[in-house]
Amino acid sequence: MARGSGAGRPPAADSAATRDALIQACWDGLLRSSSDGGTVTVASICRAAGCTPPTLYHHFANLEELRRSACGRAFEDWSRDIDLRLGSNDSPAERLRLRAQAYFDWGTANPAAYRVLFLADTPVTGATSQPGRGFDALVADLATLMGRAPEDPFIATAALAHWAAVHGLTTFAITTPGVPTHVWRDTLGYLTNALSGVAQPEAS
Repeated sequence: MARGSGAGRPPAADSAATRDALIQACWDGLLRSSSDGGTVTVASICRAAGCTPPTLYHHFANLEELRRSACGRAFEDWSRDIDLRLGSNDSPAERLRLRAQAYFDWGTANPAAYRVLFLADTPVTGATSQPGRGFDALVADLATLMGRAPEDPFIATAALAHWAAVHGLTTFAITTPGVPTHVWRDTLGYLTNALSGVAQPEAS
């Protein structure tokens, strides 16, 4: 039989469903491994997805590519959740506060997912190498709030300070149980307010 004839191939809909099942099985395995220290393998993913290793390798070149796809999908879902929290609010100061709170709330409500995306000992190559698409929006809001151009180097510094502070506090809250919730929220508010009003260097 000539290659490329398409004979014997599953329908496109079935193929897409199988790919989705593999991505979901991989993500579920990553969540479990973040809690119990287990290992996600081709065999465990195929067992959960109800397919065989050749099927997995038909859709993905290797396990690393599948892991990237699973984390990429979760990262996009996380970004959309934060966007929904921001809504149509057009106040840059309020958007900064809402974005920080949404990030913190998502991380503390989904600690296993947060560990996989941001705290894994062996992060997935390319999955979280940037703060996320919301970083550009953070830069824009800070530029408006501080009356500077988005490309001003100080704005990049301020945006990274915001992201690092919120990320660090969220990580601290996840890994340090027993601290009252109101303490984290008060600290988050303090950081957001302090960084939004950070002293700006004089123009040279």
